[in-house]
Amino acid sequence: MCTSAWGRPAANRGATRPWRLPGLGSSGRPALVLLATLIGTLAGTGCDPGLNRHPPSQELRDAPGAPLSEERRTDHRGGQVAYLALRDLGATGSAPTLVLIHGWASTRLAWEGLLDEERATTLLAERRMLVIDLPGHGASSPLPEDVPYSLAELASAVVSVLEAEEVERAILVGHSNGTPVAMQVLHRAAERVAAVVAVDGAVVPVATRDMVEPMLEKLRGEDAAATVEGMVRGMAGQAFDEETTAALVEMTASVDRRALVESVESAADASHWGNQPVTVPLLLVLAEQPTWDETYRTRVAEIAADATWIVWPDTNHFLQLQRPDEFVAAVDGWLREQGL
Repeated sequence: MCTSAWGRPAANRGATRPWRLPGLGSSGRPALVLLATLIGTLAGTGCDPGLNRHPPSQELRDAPGAPLSEERRTDHRGGQVAYLALRDLGATGSAPTLVLIHGWASTRLAWEGLLDEERATTLLAERRMLVIDLPGHGASSPLPEDVPYSLAELASAVVSVLEAEEVERAILVGHSNGTPVAMQVLHRAAERVAAVVAVDGAVVPVATRDMVEPMLEKLRGEDAAATVEGMVRGMAGQAFDEETTAALVEMTASVDRRALVESVESAADASHWGNQPVTVPLLLVLAEQPTWDETYRTRVAEIAADATWIVWPDTNHFLQLQRPDEFVAAVDGWLREQGL
């Protein structure tokens, strides 16, 4: 049995979607803490499935009677990056590819609420979608011990998927710490990026090492799992029922600890961001909280003057799970306005 770095059994990696989140509630409260910009919803396991790379998405999209989705893997850094490929339901497939990037201590199941038939049909109309497990999370292999889980390295894994799938234009959708990863992809492979959607994540640095050091100390300690559980429960608040919250905690507790620590260290290091001007359309879908204040808006405007802002009150950090219908409508509507 594959086990995580915390000694707990890893999730079943043989299935395309090992399990579904239980029913999601509709009520909630804002995430009123700065660390919410670093935290995702679910946790991966960081074990190496050792499976072969799958063929490009075009083969899936052109296959008569092909299933809606397929589990795939591509080689990266001596291991593999796992992702879900959802086929284009439109006739032409001419639109850019949606690429969903989860956040800290998370997996691609952070997007579970978007993958039911009705919501996926909306997002996949004349589009295809790739839903990625970053290295050390979910079904993806961990990075080698001498390779840090930095924003740049995580972005490199996303680029590997884009190359494997022959994606010419991607719409990068990053949740939480997946947002700065998406921004790094933009900086590394601008020619492949058509737009960026930030889902309650920062596009410019908002945390410093001094601010996150107390959390890092706990994550390095023997009570790391309890620390993460407390953070997840605190951010979930009353938005979900206990079964769903417990499922989030269970997955979070199985994440590779090195990925937990090093990705936060990188996000708290402004030199890792490289805030070049954003030359593609940028949408920010945010839960109302003090982090996104006028100072933050001013800093964003310095690199993306034409960014579109959507800020929802009474919403927690997991807004794509808490309000999936509204989220899909907002993103799809904005993409159509942008001609994407």
